[in-house]
This record gives sequence, C-alpha cells and structure tokens, in this order.
Amino acid sequence: MCACIAASGHRRGAMMAVMRVDHPDIEEFVMAKRGDENRVLQNFNPSVLVTDSFVQAVRNNREWSLVFNGWVYKSVAAKDLWNMILQNAYN
Repeated sequence: MCACIAASGHRRGAMMAVMRVDHPDIEEFVMAKRGDENRVLQNFNPSVLVTDSFVQAVRNNREWSLVFNGWVYKSVAAKDLWNMILQNAYN
C-alpha cells in the first residue's frame, strides 16, 4: 500500500508496528530492518513499547523475561536488550 502511494507522486506513506519489550520475538523484531533489502520491512516504523519495569531492570542490571501467554520463553540481560534497541533505532 505504501509503495502505491509513493508511485502516485505524493508523500511516501509509512506503517507502524509496535511490540512490547517482553515479547519473545522482540530481538527479531528489533533487527527486522537490517539485512537484505528484499526481505526487510520496507516503509515500516517498528517501535518498542518500553515498560517502567524494563527500565528498572536495565538500571539494576537484571535479567529480563520474554513472556507470552503466561509462559517465559527466554531470559536476557535487560541492558543487552536495551543496547540492541538503541543500536537498531538508528541503523
């Protein structure tokens, strides 16, 4: 849809996707705009919903659980996930 808008000569459209910082797919989501241009999210603005508890985990250098439907799928260092989010915000 955004490509159609761009082809018409008007301002390029953009779409937004938001994922919670505790979702099990957050690392893949954050990295989604990197790599082969044919498979990355074109005309997309991926955003991460950051919670207060995540910010506290980063500040206190704690592990962070990636959870869906009540199940913990993985734990990661909150600070490492934060750095990944920041690095990919501008790359």
